[in-house]
Amino acid sequence: MRDLLTYLAGTPADGRWRQWQIQLIGGSANNILYRATSSDSDLAVKFTIRDARGRARREYNALQALEQAGPDVAPRPVLLDENSYALPVVVQSWLDGVVTAEPPQSDDEWRQLVGHYAAIHTVTPDKVSVHLETAVINFDSVTAGRRHIQQQVAAIPAKSQPASLKTLLSRLNHSPLLPFPRSPVPSIPLPRRCQ
Repeated sequence: MRDLLTYLAGTPADGRWRQWQIQLIGGSANNILYRATSSDSDLAVKFTIRDARGRARREYNALQALEQAGPDVAPRPVLLDENSYALPVVVQSWLDGVVTAEPPQSDDEWRQLVGHYAAIHTVTPDKVSVHLETAVINFDSVTAGRRHIQQQVAAIPAKSQPASLKTLLSRLNHSPLLPFPRSPVPSIPLPRRCQ
């Protein structure tokens, strides 16, 4: 595995290397993603950008939690290495499927998507031994949301803030927003992982 990762870290291209068939998967702004297939393995190898979010570690931990909790809806975690290469890397099993920018087109497709999300949301920190960090952008209350927005805006020098942003902030700060509702996870049949 280490030889494969070293090769991929230095050779961003499709092709064949030793026993591996390698396909560079395009379309990501934050990762370099490969599919690496051999006679006994089918893997996704993802080199992530290095930033304060710890993207590779967060993804690996989330996959471990999903595997530990039981809903068979995600790839299996294989390896995490944040230090041996220029970019952190997470390796996981490959999941076949169709990637599309289009929303679901039928009631059945919507049910599958909602069921998938419902299954994922049954996994909570109290149900697994893996450390799940708080989401980076999401917030769980109106107060936390306002605070997060204010922190993000504070990073923009006041003289560079457009008038439209200042108007939106004023509206946000003067709008009475209701607390987020707490609703139970719906009872939807859990989907099985793609094979």
